[in-house]
Amino acid sequence: MILREWWLQRECNSREGVHVSTKLTVLKILAVGFVLSTWTLTSLGASWNLTGSMGSSRIDFSTALLGDGKVLVCGGAPYNSYPISGCELYNPTTGTWSSTGSMNDARKAFRMVRLQDGRVLALGGTATGGGTLSTAEIYNPNSGQWATTASMDSARHSFAAVLLQDGHVLVAGGNAGIALLSGCELFNPTSSTWSATGDLNDARFGFGAALLGNGKVLATGGTSFGSTVLNTAEVYDPATGSWNLTGSMNDAGRGFGLAVISSSYSVTKVLRAGGRGYAGQYLSIAEIYNSSTGQWTLTTSMGGARAGFGLARLPNGNLFAAGGEYGVQVLSTAEEYNISAGTWASRPSMNSARTGFGLLLLPTEGVLIAMGGKTAGGGITSTAERYTP
Repeated sequence: MILREWWLQRECNSREGVHVSTKLTVLKILAVGFVLSTWTLTSLGASWNLTGSMGSSRIDFSTALLGDGKVLVCGGAPYNSYPISGCELYNPTTGTWSSTGSMNDARKAFRMVRLQDGRVLALGGTATGGGTLSTAEIYNPNSGQWATTASMDSARHSFAAVLLQDGHVLVAGGNAGIALLSGCELFNPTSSTWSATGDLNDARFGFGAALLGNGKVLATGGTSFGSTVLNTAEVYDPATGSWNLTGSMNDAGRGFGLAVISSSYSVTKVLRAGGRGYAGQYLSIAEIYNSSTGQWTLTTSMGGARAGFGLARLPNGNLFAAGGEYGVQVLSTAEEYNISAGTWASRPSMNSARTGFGLLLLPTEGVLIAMGGKTAGGGITSTAERYTP
């Protein structure tokens, strides 16, 4: 057993100019072959470092982590206007980007889902000229090419797409350009066909969705008719093909972060953090949904209000939030949510402030990558950087 003592001493000048020396309390740390203060060591070693830039600057794009650990990035818009069809791959081992096959349709505000067989489904979004797409296509990592597949029944952007446990893809809600949607449909990758399923109770777009451990899907928040920001939540049951209302969030939200904290068949806990509320105000609220009770419970608020930020899981299981916006300010700040303690701690800021960007865990490397998005100057960037916890 090793006993270490640190005597901390601080000197300061009082307002009267008297020299004061204050001896602080002795801090005794008892360690048996390990260090107890992991937070200190983690924060001291954590850093962001620039990595290779994408070939195209982008915002409102979509990403997918492939089976070999590479990151597929597609679509989006380089100038916050017309979408592009181009795609590229990030190699975490070399830190470089390379081009791969382009999508058949240029699209932004769309979704990509990695299927159980390793292929990637891209669907919906906003097209060149502002129209809304119903088309879908599938990327084959072996050939690096896209092939069209059956289109959705409804054109939509800013919707949710979730891979179910049986391999089907659930598509829910969204904006059709001229109408908001409550309709939902299922994609069968084996037959490449779509089928209708139960409607959401509330039409919504730009909302959060998460797969629960029992195979059901939680949908919460977003925007509905009349630009109303919602606090309602509902759960989809694949066995019945229906949605059922569950407990509402404590505060309405859009543009928030949503991530699963823990998951089992009996109980899944999902964290909601930040976003914008009823009156458009920026929020720092954080709350946790418990699938066994169907209720939301407040937890410690974020260190700062933000919306449109990135939220990703760290190798230690905690959640990491970075960037986003607060009013006209684009943020570079970052913080970590300790799922055991239920608290947030400040972490090193990104090299570039960015919102509307991608943030992913690279599991083979144990680091995060942030890429693209809008910067503090209002431009759209192609830069990328990696965070080492």
